[in-house]
Amino acid sequence: AAAEHELGPAPAGKALSRLEADRPTDLSVVTQETQSVAGEPSGARGAGLAGLVYFLARDSRRFAVRNLDVSGADLTTPAGRAEVAAAVAAEPPAPGGDLVALRGGRRYRQEVRPVDPAEAADAGLPGIRPGGKYAVVGGSGFVGRIVSRHLIERHGAQVVCVGRRPQSDPAVREALEGGRIGYVQADVTDPGQARQAIAAAKAALGGLHGVLFAGATRITGGPGDLTALGEAEFREHFDVKAAGSRHVYEAVAEEPLDFLCYFSSAQAFAFGGAGTHAAYAAGITFADAFARSVGPRSAFPVGIVNWGAWRASFGEAARDYPTLGFLD
Repeated sequence: AAAEHELGPAPAGKALSRLEADRPTDLSVVTQETQSVAGEPSGARGAGLAGLVYFLARDSRRFAVRNLDVSGADLTTPAGRAEVAAAVAAEPPAPGGDLVALRGGRRYRQEVRPVDPAEAADAGLPGIRPGGKYAVVGGSGFVGRIVSRHLIERHGAQVVCVGRRPQSDPAVREALEGGRIGYVQADVTDPGQARQAIAAAKAALGGLHGVLFAGATRITGGPGDLTALGEAEFREHFDVKAAGSRHVYEAVAEEPLDFLCYFSSAQAFAFGGAGTHAAYAAGITFADAFARSVGPRSAFPVGIVNWGAWRASFGEAARDYPTLGFLD
């Protein structure tokens, strides 16, 4: 229920996509504290809007979009509200829907920076334990299968996968690799099923050291207009990421885990090319914001890996993206 309010922008986005005009329509979308600047607390409410703006910016050139996030601290006085309103009005359009955070009269933009592996290794965060016990949510999907195999072959780990398909499904049987991997059928968009799945995985393994969330739905079509996306389809793609991420965290919040790792996508950023599938873009921007919001108060590290595009996750639709550098 907490994530369902995020579906509201879908009908609005479809209505906007139907607008006909002889010049681009100005569109400013403003959220509050969905981004963390300089380590400040953030939340997930409204964060799916950022992904929808990415889509609207790239779906057509009918919109001159501004994708902005503001701080509640700047809205506490009439003067502060006036200053924020002026900054929103003065913000130039962003052709790709780039997200800008306005804080204390300053303007912040996202960018990619290289990470030194040596510095990352020295951060003191827990890694994969040799022989550790792990649950992989979405483990029968392409990325989940790769990760599960890596955990077993490189680390001697014990793995239980959680997925929506029945164990008799050929894709699931292949993912379980002849019984090396355990399996629990569950739809984690349902909070009760998420709790039961984590409990079942913990019981099967005799404990849990970490959980990896790789849940996603397969993208079955090429680039498309938002008007062609039904609400049921939007909900399916969105909920797997948004509701699933929330429910899995709630299911493990009291567990003494080494870590919880969410698998996301570079499409969670405007420069990642999120303009092809509105619901997926909205789902991952919400899920990433949720992970950022719970990380500081969690008893264990909560991380996000924003993968590039996996060819197999697109299926036959990969042919529609000849210039995209797919991960194989």
